[in-house]
Amino acid sequence: MAFARVNYDIDERLEHIAVQVSLGASKAEVIAEQYQQLLRSFSNLSGIGLTCINRISQHLVNTDVFSSQQLLAFSVSLRAAASANRNRKKKGSNRSMQRNEVVEHCLTKIDWKQLQELGAKPKQTSDPLENIIAARLHKCGLVCPDVDTLKRASGIVQACMINTKANEADKRSICKGVRAKLNKLDGTTPWSFEHISTYPRSPFELPTEVFAHAYGDDRPIAMPDDIDNIMFKLIVAGTKYNTPRKVQPTI
Repeated sequence: MAFARVNYDIDERLEHIAVQVSLGASKAEVIAEQYQQLLRSFSNLSGIGLTCINRISQHLVNTDVFSSQQLLAFSVSLRAAASANRNRKKKGSNRSMQRNEVVEHCLTKIDWKQLQELGAKPKQTSDPLENIIAARLHKCGLVCPDVDTLKRASGIVQACMINTKANEADKRSICKGVRAKLNKLDGTTPWSFEHISTYPRSPFELPTEVFAHAYGDDRPIAMPDDIDNIMFKLIVAGTKYNTPRKVQPTI
């Protein structure tokens, strides 16, 4: 039975915490270590139902060991395990396109640091930058971005690649590269929460569990000051998604 197996694992870890603390180890450090290991364990669960999830969650609360933030992260991880198989069936045309008008404010400080470091390299391709953006957007539940959202994602890549001037084909390629990477992530790690069609103006307004899933202990930041906002808007406005139609010669 999944409930008994998982609870046995939890109880063993609680006993480990108690023993280590009695030997003089830092209680906070030992709890943090077991918290991370439990998260990894929960991520590997499959075929687990919501009733079982609720019982496990209540058991974690009753231990009175983990913080409210850690309990929330456990809940997110357990719900993801319970929903994975069900949400695989949702991929397809029955999901609406998603709009996010503030993609540039959904990234973390680490995301921006990696983007700018990669973008500063000579002859850098856009592929690794697309991976960083796609990973964060997927964490936020963006799996079916509309064209305008993809243009903003492309604009971030273009703004960070300071040694490369993207042509029209490059701009379209980045849009479609981000979309392809999101499709791949969606296939391997289906979204476990309610599908969001229109994203809020601030990622801090996301549902609590979605925000915890997207950022964990990290936080999103505004676009760095060294990227000019007006320049960024011009880049986005100048990014075309579709190839222009050829003008037929008149006779």
